[in-house]
Amino acid sequence: MTEAMEKPFGWRPFTDEYRESLKKLGMSDESIASSEAQNRYAPVDTAVISQYMGRAMLHTFAKKFGPDFVDAFTDEIRNAIKRDEESEVMEYRVDAKIGQEFLDTTDWEGIKALASDSGG
Repeated sequence: MTEAMEKPFGWRPFTDEYRESLKKLGMSDESIASSEAQNRYAPVDTAVISQYMGRAMLHTFAKKFGPDFVDAFTDEIRNAIKRDEESEVMEYRVDAKIGQEFLDTTDWEGIKALASDSGG
Protein backbone atom coordinates (compact mmCIF):
# COMPACT_ATOMS: atom_id res chain seq x y z
CA MET A 1 0.00 0.00 0.00
CA THR A 2 1.30 3.48 -0.80
CA GLU A 3 1.66 6.18 1.82
CA ALA A 4 -1.25 8.14 0.30
CA MET A 5 -3.51 5.09 0.64
CA GLU A 6 -2.58 4.67 4.31
CA LYS A 7 -3.72 8.17 5.22
CA PRO A 8 -7.35 8.53 6.32
CA PHE A 9 -9.73 10.60 4.20
CA GLY A 10 -9.36 14.25 5.16
CA TRP A 11 -5.78 13.85 6.38
CA ARG A 12 -3.73 17.04 6.50
CA PRO A 13 0.03 17.26 6.95
CA PHE A 14 1.47 19.50 9.64
CA THR A 15 3.24 22.61 8.45
CA ASP A 16 6.96 22.84 9.11
CA GLU A 17 6.28 25.73 11.48
CA TYR A 18 3.77 23.70 13.50
CA ARG A 19 6.07 20.67 13.58
CA GLU A 20 8.85 22.93 14.89
CA SER A 21 6.56 24.40 17.57
CA LEU A 22 5.77 20.88 18.78
CA LYS A 23 9.49 20.12 19.04
CA LYS A 24 9.95 23.24 21.14
CA LEU A 25 7.24 21.93 23.46
CA GLY A 26 9.37 18.83 23.95
CA MET A 27 7.60 16.34 21.70
CA SER A 28 9.75 13.68 20.10
CA ASP A 29 9.86 13.17 16.34
CA GLU A 30 8.02 9.88 16.88
CA SER A 31 5.22 11.58 18.86
CA ILE A 32 4.91 14.31 16.25
CA ALA A 33 4.71 11.73 13.46
CA SER A 34 2.05 9.80 15.37
CA SER A 35 -0.02 12.95 15.93
CA GLU A 36 0.39 14.01 12.32
CA ALA A 37 -0.79 10.59 11.10
CA GLN A 38 -4.08 11.23 12.88
CA ASN A 39 -4.41 14.87 11.82
CA ARG A 40 -7.53 14.87 9.73
CA TYR A 41 -10.36 17.24 9.06
CA ALA A 42 -13.36 15.60 10.71
CA PRO A 43 -16.36 17.93 10.76
CA VAL A 44 -19.72 17.06 12.23
CA ASP A 45 -21.89 15.83 9.35
CA THR A 46 -24.95 17.79 10.38
CA ALA A 47 -22.92 21.00 10.60
CA VAL A 48 -21.69 20.58 7.03
CA ILE A 49 -25.20 19.81 5.79
CA SER A 50 -26.52 22.85 7.66
CA GLN A 51 -23.90 25.05 5.99
CA TYR A 52 -24.94 23.89 2.53
CA MET A 53 -28.62 24.29 3.31
CA GLY A 54 -28.11 27.71 4.88
CA ARG A 55 -26.16 29.01 1.87
CA ALA A 56 -28.74 27.68 -0.56
CA MET A 57 -31.65 29.17 1.37
CA LEU A 58 -29.93 32.53 1.81
CA HIS A 59 -29.09 32.82 -1.88
CA THR A 60 -32.54 31.62 -2.98
CA PHE A 61 -34.39 34.03 -0.67
CA ALA A 62 -32.06 36.92 -1.51
CA LYS A 63 -32.71 36.39 -5.22
CA LYS A 64 -36.46 36.17 -4.64
CA PHE A 65 -36.93 38.98 -2.11
CA GLY A 66 -34.04 41.35 -2.90
CA PRO A 67 -31.47 43.27 -0.84
CA ASP A 68 -33.92 44.19 1.92
CA PHE A 69 -34.21 40.51 2.77
CA VAL A 70 -30.43 40.36 3.32
CA ASP A 71 -30.64 43.33 5.71
CA ALA A 72 -33.51 41.73 7.64
CA PHE A 73 -31.63 38.42 7.72
CA THR A 74 -28.47 39.97 9.18
CA ASP A 75 -30.54 41.99 11.67
CA GLU A 76 -32.08 38.75 12.96
CA ILE A 77 -28.64 37.20 13.33
CA ARG A 78 -27.38 40.29 15.20
CA ASN A 79 -30.36 40.10 17.56
CA ALA A 80 -29.69 36.42 18.27
CA ILE A 81 -25.99 37.13 18.88
CA LYS A 82 -26.85 39.93 21.30
CA ARG A 83 -29.18 37.63 23.27
CA ASP A 84 -26.55 34.89 23.37
CA GLU A 85 -23.77 37.29 24.41
CA GLU A 86 -25.85 38.37 27.40
CA SER A 87 -26.72 34.82 28.43
CA GLU A 88 -25.48 33.25 31.64
CA VAL A 89 -25.03 29.99 29.73
CA MET A 90 -21.43 29.65 28.55
CA GLU A 91 -22.39 27.60 25.48
CA TYR A 92 -24.60 30.45 24.21
CA ARG A 93 -21.80 32.98 24.71
CA VAL A 94 -19.46 30.73 22.71
CA ASP A 95 -22.11 30.45 19.99
CA ALA A 96 -22.34 34.25 19.93
CA LYS A 97 -18.63 34.54 19.17
CA ILE A 98 -18.99 32.05 16.31
CA GLY A 99 -22.03 33.94 15.01
CA GLN A 100 -20.17 37.25 15.16
CA GLU A 101 -17.28 35.75 13.20
CA PHE A 102 -19.81 34.58 10.60
CA LEU A 103 -21.25 38.10 10.33
CA ASP A 104 -17.81 39.69 10.15
CA THR A 105 -16.41 37.39 7.46
CA THR A 106 -19.38 36.97 5.11
CA ASP A 107 -19.56 39.11 1.97
CA TRP A 108 -23.00 40.59 2.66
CA GLU A 109 -22.57 43.26 -0.01
CA GLY A 110 -21.87 40.52 -2.55
CA ILE A 111 -25.03 38.70 -1.49
CA LYS A 112 -27.00 41.95 -1.75
CA ALA A 113 -25.56 42.49 -5.23
CA LEU A 114 -26.69 38.99 -6.18
CA ALA A 115 -30.15 39.87 -4.89
CA SER A 116 -30.18 43.16 -6.82
CA ASP A 117 -29.06 41.51 -10.06
CA SER A 118 -31.85 38.97 -9.83
CA GLY A 119 -34.63 41.50 -10.08
CA GLY A 120 -35.55 40.93 -6.43
